[in-house]
Amino acid sequence: MPCSPSVVKLSFNDMAKPFLKISMCALALALGASCGSSGGNRNRSGGNSNSNSGDTGPTISITVGKAEARTVAASIHATGTLVAMETSDVAPKVAGKVANIYANVGQFVTAGMTLAKIDDRDAKLQLASAQTAVKQAQVGVRQAEARLGLLDGGRFEASTVPEVRTANANYQQALAEQKQAEANEKRYRELTETGDVAMATYETYRTARDTARAKTNAAKEQLAAAVNTAKQSNQAIAAARANVEAAQNQVAEAQKAILDTVVFAPFAGYVSVRAVAVGEFVSSSTPIITLLRTNPIKAQIQVAEA
Repeated sequence: MPCSPSVVKLSFNDMAKPFLKISMCALALALGASCGSSGGNRNRSGGNSNSNSGDTGPTISITVGKAEARTVAASIHATGTLVAMETSDVAPKVAGKVANIYANVGQFVTAGMTLAKIDDRDAKLQLASAQTAVKQAQVGVRQAEARLGLLDGGRFEASTVPEVRTANANYQQALAEQKQAEANEKRYRELTETGDVAMATYETYRTARDTARAKTNAAKEQLAAAVNTAKQSNQAIAAARANVEAAQNQVAEAQKAILDTVVFAPFAGYVSVRAVAVGEFVSSSTPIITLLRTNPIKAQIQVAEA
């Protein structure tokens, strides 16, 4: 049967897929081709020889829409819990008995505010002992310097040490006596050779010469010993100064121990838990106060994977 004249209009909404648009266009073209071929067969069979030979059939109008990508809104309904951005269990740095707590539950504290105090009597005793050790070490340095004549931080020279000066003077005197005894021995030896002096007299001066030489050697050894003692005393000064530095380090450690007895707030927030009371003994791992940072705040929501 002939195809009745009709107009096929195709429209696509914005959510149509590209392959759907192509299928509809192909369907419209197939319908048009079917109608055209039916009219041609009719004319060739002579069924309607009076129709206008120039009429090719009805016109098919097609409307094409442009495909666009859009975001499809999706929402999930879930329940959750509002929690603080940060939670801190504040504990002391040292163990001891709690002397005081300065914050209560619900109180807002600022960063660096004192939250609690640990008993610091032992730390103060250690500080006093360390300070006494520093004074004793400083006295030892001054005594060692005084033995060497190095008051007010003078430069060490062995020849300026009083003991060394005395030993050197004794050596110089013994050396002079030796030279005098050697000169007398030589003169009397010559007189003995010429027969002007008896041998017994010469023996006396020769003995005096030998004695002077022995005295000079002893004085020289005493001078060397005095120099070595002075050098050792100088090393003792260095050791005494090291003792001063060690005592000063102990003072610094004692001062830090006193500072560690104070518990400070790590950040600004609200006190949610006060875990201990005054008089309790706590360690460095015992939380004293739980602090919450509530600005900003966060939500914990459990969302299923599906």
